[in-house]
Amino acid sequence: MSNPPGASKAQVGAAYIRERINSGDWPVGEAIPKEPELMEILSVGRSTVREAVRSLASLGILETQKGVGTFVNSRTPVPNVLVETYASFDPGEILVFRRALEVEAARQATMKATPEQIDGLKASFEATRALKEGQLGNSYMGQGAPGHFHNLIFEMAGAGPLSLSYSAAMTVINRGVRKGTIIQGSPPGTGKTDHLNIIAAIESGDPEHAARVMAEHIDHDLIPNPEETTP
Repeated sequence: MSNPPGASKAQVGAAYIRERINSGDWPVGEAIPKEPELMEILSVGRSTVREAVRSLASLGILETQKGVGTFVNSRTPVPNVLVETYASFDPGEILVFRRALEVEAARQATMKATPEQIDGLKASFEATRALKEGQLGNSYMGQGAPGHFHNLIFEMAGAGPLSLSYSAAMTVINRGVRKGTIIQGSPPGTGKTDHLNIIAAIESGDPEHAARVMAEHIDHDLIPNPEETTP
């Protein structure tokens, strides 16, 4: 890990956390290690860890939920004004917006992805599967909200505004998942099959096919919690 000369311990800690996020070791949508573990990893005190986390939370990369933990929202900074604007909409509306973004990202990724990026998508799928089967770390939502796999598709799409909008929308959706206003709409194991189909569709080179496969996945992935819906 390379840090600029004169960087504070908190800046070094923040850089380390970002490095783990960017590598996919700490996926989007998942909890990062608790304070005591971060203190041990970084060989620093509690105040330094908190400062590092606060600095990344201010960028929208992390989000802390009191009494639950700190979660990865995005691999890149997300403007708070965009997040709060999206948060003003009902869960169903923001999920419709997510669908539109995901479908276009799949279409663009299919046209632009390199073989190396597709290999990276496959590696992300395997890592996520291992995580959800309990072989790695701790997943706060199991089958829950989209993470590193979907973010890679947006990076493959190569459209900055599309990725920025998605990161902000997913910040709101992740909040909804944690609060229970958004829930998983498909049986356990469906996501695994869907993601394999998405990889195959992107690899096929047919953008319209990839868009259809992604739409089918999104349509039964996350849904508003009927019990939380106001009549």
